[in-house]
Amino acid sequence: ENISLVSRYGDHDANVELDVLKGSSWSKRKIGVRKKLLIVANNLLTIAAKRKSHKIAPLEIPYDEYEKFCLGFQYMETDDQLSAIDDLLADLKNDFPTERLICGDVGFGKTEVALRAAFVVAMNLKQVVLLAPTTILVSQHYKNFVKRFEGFGIKICQISRFSSAKEKRANIEQIKNGEVNIIIATHAILSSKISFFDLGMIVVDEEQHFGVWQKEKMRAQNSGAHFVTLSATPIPRTLQMAISGVFELSIIETPPVARLPVKTFVSNFDSTTIKNAIEKELERGGQVFFVSPRIEYLENIHQMVSKLFPDIKISVVSGKSTDLEEIIINFCDKKTDVLIATNIIDSGIDIPNANTILVHRPDLFGLSQLYQLRGRVGRSLKQAYAYLLLPEEKILSESSKKRLDVLLSLDKLGDGFSLASSDLDIRGAGNMLGDEQSGYIKEVGVELYQSMLQEAMLMLQTNNITLDEDENRSPQVNIGVPVFIPSLYIEDANLRLEIYRKIGDIQHEDEISSVEFELSDRFGRLPFEVSNFFVVVRIICYCKIANIEKIDVGPAGVALSFFQNQCKAPQGLIKFFESKIVKRNNGNAKLRNDHKIIVTKSWKSIHERTQDILDMAQLLSKICV
Repeated sequence: ENISLVSRYGDHDANVELDVLKGSSWSKRKIGVRKKLLIVANNLLTIAAKRKSHKIAPLEIPYDEYEKFCLGFQYMETDDQLSAIDDLLADLKNDFPTERLICGDVGFGKTEVALRAAFVVAMNLKQVVLLAPTTILVSQHYKNFVKRFEGFGIKICQISRFSSAKEKRANIEQIKNGEVNIIIATHAILSSKISFFDLGMIVVDEEQHFGVWQKEKMRAQNSGAHFVTLSATPIPRTLQMAISGVFELSIIETPPVARLPVKTFVSNFDSTTIKNAIEKELERGGQVFFVSPRIEYLENIHQMVSKLFPDIKISVVSGKSTDLEEIIINFCDKKTDVLIATNIIDSGIDIPNANTILVHRPDLFGLSQLYQLRGRVGRSLKQAYAYLLLPEEKILSESSKKRLDVLLSLDKLGDGFSLASSDLDIRGAGNMLGDEQSGYIKEVGVELYQSMLQEAMLMLQTNNITLDEDENRSPQVNIGVPVFIPSLYIEDANLRLEIYRKIGDIQHEDEISSVEFELSDRFGRLPFEVSNFFVVVRIICYCKIANIEKIDVGPAGVALSFFQNQCKAPQGLIKFFESKIVKRNNGNAKLRNDHKIIVTKSWKSIHERTQDILDMAQLLSKICV
């Protein structure tokens, strides 16, 4: 009945100092965090208010042209994808700039969502910027956009380090004059030399690769533009802002039709494993990624693979390669069989024919990096394989083991959001309004932090600010009856815990009947113990209203204690002492010097005792307020 007091902290490896239950340190810590969160919440609400007060012209959807554009998508949209598209198109109809995070697993169609919104913005004669972290991804997006927008009179340009100085100058001039509708670029677009004619939307792809200041700069300089973030594994700060309601959130969880999850193996780094993995893929006409965390490892891997397969075409690439784009294009065009690379390939690169990836020294990659790397394969209807290769003599650290265990456990399509949520638990959200880390989550744990932030925002919105625990306390009620959900009634332990939490979250008496009905409808007639549970929850609801902190039942009566020994309406106690509820069954009541109410009674049955205590609590909730 007090499960509402239990919340998930997060990372079990964190160095947490426990508080003494009877001490005051935990309450003081929560009050300290609440003070800080009121400041954070105020800033968040200010940002939201400022955004909504910045009036812009709503965009119109040219439906006939839009339908033609949609026909260019060669796949069947999933329900989640259509929902995200509808969300974003609805944003564009607003008269204020919106910010939306679109979280979807690798290959789940986030780019198509951005494409359709970009079409609407461009057809309204406004400009769109798509910000991508690497030149490779910029090149891929550019080709995809040019192909999809063919015949619609929309001009598209790309800006990256591969653009010549002459091309950049020409593009910058055309962007300034409004001659270019869609700009696809790396962070080079952040240059102060570039100004826009009429920017309507900014899309940040693979946002986890950009620094906070880079994204904030784009926001600050273009406050009238809609801001869209795409990621399979958003950074904790971005996810936190979406969960808190600062950003809008769309989640694409449904995989494309017939897509298969990638089979993942942890193996030794040896020639037998490598030969078998590559051979298996080449035999079915596919291609292979071989990724290493260090540039200095690439040549040794190249020599090893060349020795095992002297007749195949192998290429090696890193971020320092001068012919980077040419090597990637050759691999896309199936002119190479094996691409040996650093994690330069983890940023959205889409090669459906590559369905095996070998990762050397996975212990040197972060969890999000490993997940993104694994997402480079399995983007077609073929079964894909990921091999995480460790040296035989390598002893992993605890954190490395944990990362690999988490990756292996995320074996279903659409687990990117789970990974991002785990990352939020482990790393904390950081300061949502800056780039420094915040210790707020470490203070109270991830779940309580979320709850306290929402409370702080509600306090400010309703102008009802309090730092005390009065509203959140859970009265202790001991009426001497069994109160639990039997395993025979709900067999699944996780589901049982979910129902405990649902009941524990009840705040008002009028919510109880609907939960009782739901349980009866789902699981059958309520057992005696569950019925008792709801009686206790009713009593707790009354206790909160009457400021009662504790009810203790003994063989000869019941003791009721007020929170901080204060009765809100002492005059109401006279009515209580004279009430029929107290006097029935030869009852007698008195107020002790310690301000506890003692009611002496002798009950004939448990049912009679339970009903009496319920009636007393209900009466006090009416007369002591």
